[in-house]
Order: sequence, then structure tokens, then C-alpha cells
Amino acid sequence: MSSSDGHRPSLAHRLVDTSRVPQDVRVSYYLWVLDVVLSIISALYVVFVGGGPVIAGVIGFVFALLLAVLYLYCAVRMKEGRPWARMVLTLLASLSAIALIGSIVQGMFGLSLLGPIIAVFAAVLMWSRNANPWFRQRR
Repeated sequence: MSSSDGHRPSLAHRLVDTSRVPQDVRVSYYLWVLDVVLSIISALYVVFVGGGPVIAGVIGFVFALLLAVLYLYCAVRMKEGRPWARMVLTLLASLSAIALIGSIVQGMFGLSLLGPIIAVFAAVLMWSRNANPWFRQRR
């Protein structure tokens, strides 16, 4: 993604610019960003309210931040039409769906289910009929 003067747009611009992006891809991108924000909030909750050892909470938070960066990077690249990013996010959403099913089977309900549900909806939108041409033209 280059601008007309040959310079790459800033990271901030790449994060917020959804011009020319098909609606299904745009909504999927926003859902992935929401999922990232929720995972960071959840990790912060565990650190400050979790009640477990502080070091475990901090390690979990660092791990959550690293995953959030991966999700966000892939979401931006997906929004820019990169098929490989759509595949990575699909894999991550599949793992979330498996975790979601496991949580439901174990009788665990609550806000912790929100992230996996969002990821599944985001993945479905990435593969919609309206989104597919966006990825074909960007190969």
C-alpha cells in the first residue's frame, strides 16, 4: 500500500483508513480490532483483579499483548487485502471457536465468550461473497 508520492502511509493512517475497503471486510476489520481491545482489557483485569500470583498475571499480560500485536498486524494486512493475513486470522478464529465450544460444553458462560464469538463473526465476514473479490485483486 503506497501513496501516490511513493511514501508508505504512517502506521496510524493504516490503522484507521478504511476508504475503498468493501463493507464486509471493513466490518470484519473493526471486529478484529474490538477483539484485540477486549483481550487487552481482559488481560489487565487478570493482572489487577485476578487474585493469583502477580508474576503470573504479568506474564499472561505480556503474552496477551504479543498476541494482540499479531492479531492487529494481521487485521491491518487483511483489511489491505492480503490473502495470507485472512488465512492466519481464519486459523486464529478456528482456534477461538474450538475454545468457545469447550467453554460451552464445560458450562462456562459470561463475558469470556464474547471474544471468540466476535472472532468467528469476523472470520465469516472475511470470507463472504462480497469480500472475496477484494482478496483476489490484491494477490
